Amino acid sequence: MKLKNALLVGIGLALCSGALAQQYDQPNPTSTFNMGGVFNTTLPTITNGKTGYVQIDSVGRIITTPGSGTFAAQTSITATFSGADTTTATATLPAAAGKLTYICGFNISGLGATAATTVSPTIATLAGGNTFTLSGGYTFATGATVNNTLASFTFPLCVAANAVNSTIVVTVPGAAGNTSTFINAWGYQQ
Repeated sequence: MKLKNALLVGIGLALCSGALAQQYDQPNPTSTFNMGGVFNTTLPTITNGKTGYVQIDSVGRIITTPGSGTFAAQTSITATFSGADTTTATATLPAAAGKLTYICGFNISGLGATAATTVSPTIATLAGGNTFTLSGGYTFATGATVNNTLASFTFPLCVAANAVNSTIVVTVPGAAGNTSTFINAWGYQQ
């Protein structure tokens, strides 16, 4: 069954890969399944009844959000927090005029607190006005000098902010007696 499915997918891809204007500068693999996309600095306008190809950015990520037809360069961004977290700590991915901010993942680490405390970090405000909650995702260990277990989360696809020129904030509720918490968030703007 796997061979039949692979054959059907291979035939489908062969039918879709006949674009004369596209290039593939590497030799064709002989023993692997290969699927490609097309990078264009300016996205094409597809007319009615014509075949369109999967569009990718300059590093191979699939473009899933239609734009103005022009590919905008991405700028990598990070946000950090380092300090005591007895109430609430935040790391904020910045806004940029005319650009949409995306979060791709985050890490939380640090030292414990007076008593073991489990908290639910949040990421807001995301596309559609949504907030992502990592329920019970981070625990402060018992003891202010004891290392907490790292909490790390990477989104399968980077997630956009709610609007252009908006921040994305990673919030970690605190614990009494905590003396050291680290938050690192990463993403990009486009």
